[in-house]
Amino acid sequence: MISLRNVFRIFDDGTTAVRAVSDVDLDISNGDVFGIIGYSGAGKSTLIRLLNGLERPTSGSVRVNGVEIGTATEAQLRRIRPRIGMIFQHFNLLWSRTVRGNIALPMVIAGVPKAEIAARTEELIRLVGLEGREEAWPSQLSGGQKQRVGIARALANNPEVLLCDEATSALDPDTTDQILDLLSDINRRLGLTIVLITHEMHVVRRICSHVAVMEQGHIVETGPVSQVFANPEQPVTQRFLRQLPATGNDGARKLSVIVPQGREADLLRLVHDLQLVLTPTPGRDADNGQARFDLTLDDAHPDPEPILARLQDSGLTLAEG
Repeated sequence: MISLRNVFRIFDDGTTAVRAVSDVDLDISNGDVFGIIGYSGAGKSTLIRLLNGLERPTSGSVRVNGVEIGTATEAQLRRIRPRIGMIFQHFNLLWSRTVRGNIALPMVIAGVPKAEIAARTEELIRLVGLEGREEAWPSQLSGGQKQRVGIARALANNPEVLLCDEATSALDPDTTDQILDLLSDINRRLGLTIVLITHEMHVVRRICSHVAVMEQGHIVETGPVSQVFANPEQPVTQRFLRQLPATGNDGARKLSVIVPQGREADLLRLVHDLQLVLTPTPGRDADNGQARFDLTLDDAHPDPEPILARLQDSGLTLAEG
């Protein structure tokens, strides 16, 4: 789906050269929710802009669905970009258009027939949960509603890839979780590949199947989320993991889940299906290289038995925490 090889992006004003992206190799599979995390200045925003041609690589190869983005002409990019949706931290809505008008805009620009625009707009309004707000102006919307409009607009032309540039950074924690749940639902329903950049490890834990950690333009660590969380190798990854709050409460049932080597993807599927949040215990490994995660079943899961049965049927080992 997405492949980067030996990618550099150097900004040079004639006196100073800044390597925003440096020798990056990366593969993102079809249908992944892939997180790219890094502190400010790590190069993650530049990297995601390379994927739709908003930035061109100084050298190296950037391929999306078999198309070489870095060497595509402007005419080719205009044909490619409708297949690559993008949502932004600050929404980027047109204040002169209603919810319906903002969602329809990409289709208007693409010359889609009016009847198709109307039908697709209604479909997207339902998908993102904005029924009843169709004629509202952006100034009348909450931050979460504005981002829902941004998501619907990004989906208007049926993209194959959705790029999310700090899509939840301007939102409060509860709204952040709602938007992440919406993106996860869209990924499951549509099979859409999502690439999400963030500086919040909670975002990666809640939605992503794979993660790449960036520092000073380099990808310093990458892999399945469960693997990277359980065995963080780089100091920057370990610092990010310390952001994660403790889960649960004193009355909750606490368990440990032991994941055999090679079974991380099975765990991630269960996490998505059951809408669970697992907390890694870095450095606490079971025997034979197995990774250990903490699982708390609280008031959000009043009947834990079906969840426990699914975990046990999958071959994962449970132990009371």
